[in-house]
Amino acid sequence: MKPGMSSIRRLNHLLALSTSTPIMALECPFAVASAATALASALTFSSSSSSEARREAAEGGRTLLLLHFALAVHPLRGQSSGCSQWPLQGRDLSSGFLHALLGYRSLQFGHVLKGERRPVAAEGAPVTVVTTCTGNEPVDVIKTIRENRASYASQHGYELRFFPSVASVQEGFLAVGLGEALEGIKANDAEFFWRAKSLLLSLLERRQQQQPSPQKTPWLLWLDCSALLTDPALPVDLLLHREGVAEDHSVIATADDSGIRPEALLLKSSDFSLDFLEKWLQKPSAGWLPPHVVKDPKDPAVHRWQREDFTEHVALRHAISAYWDIWQQAEAKGEAAAPVDWSHAAWQREVLLLPQATGPAGGGALLADEPSDNKAHRPWTHDEQLMRPWREGDFAVALRLD
Repeated sequence: MKPGMSSIRRLNHLLALSTSTPIMALECPFAVASAATALASALTFSSSSSSEARREAAEGGRTLLLLHFALAVHPLRGQSSGCSQWPLQGRDLSSGFLHALLGYRSLQFGHVLKGERRPVAAEGAPVTVVTTCTGNEPVDVIKTIRENRASYASQHGYELRFFPSVASVQEGFLAVGLGEALEGIKANDAEFFWRAKSLLLSLLERRQQQQPSPQKTPWLLWLDCSALLTDPALPVDLLLHREGVAEDHSVIATADDSGIRPEALLLKSSDFSLDFLEKWLQKPSAGWLPPHVVKDPKDPAVHRWQREDFTEHVALRHAISAYWDIWQQAEAKGEAAAPVDWSHAAWQREVLLLPQATGPAGGGALLADEPSDNKAHRPWTHDEQLMRPWREGDFAVALRLD
């Protein structure tokens, strides 16, 4: 039997209650992820919803938002071995998210193609290519990546901001008189959040250079030190056009079965991007963090729970959604956040997630993983095709450096 409106109301109330504070939400993350996934299913398949209403929900990205939130709090991050007393398997959550992402992506591309959303006008726009290495990579890797970025930037007349170590990012803020932007970031956190800080520095520099009414809005292209640019002939404006980027998009990223990925990002110089980076850098209390399963190093067959570190990637999964700011503000005031009406919450229009797959126009992926032979013995499943390995025509490849 398909769920009705009463089921949706109960699920929305349950999820709103359990997410009124981050500590409450992450105390029992399996339950919260299950509730979010159930609400996503109810919104999609409600018997009382017309096809038009279901389309409206899909275009608003409600299902995508709920499933991405479930992935963000799920302790197993969608791993296929996920199993608990709660009726949610990690593999089911990941599969549901990938299919919601593909559907939402197709709808958004269709809007731009039909002229219902204004396509971005990026031809001739200033571009800054940004890459930061941690300083722990082999010297030859850093050299290769630097040459890869310099060649691409030179070919298209782009500015290059290449940081060979995390320390050089900190120095960069001070060198251009932006040291105040680091206020609130603890000194012992210097080695963390280097992606967000590198992008923040580059964006602030761009905004300092930007004219009051520029004809073309600048863009930032972020690529990890472990990502190799493999289609250097493709300029950023054609990349944006190929992906169907609209004028109101500010953050473009790829996603896999665990949600948004940080290795390749495109950011427009906008107030939204600046706000997004500042949210990404907001480090919350340790009590927010959900436990996760790890293998005992002495006995791989034994699994145990431990509270995870607040990594940059964990923060990114939350920072692209509006509830993150609500939680942060509530904690600062020492009070519970206002309940989120999850049944009407929508994916932020300014954020475009791309599947790790061939685009709707037939072009390559923005980012794909280095190929391996572990699936050569069998055909790919449909889910695996939505996060396929690198092939010729993809813009960049994520390398395995370990």
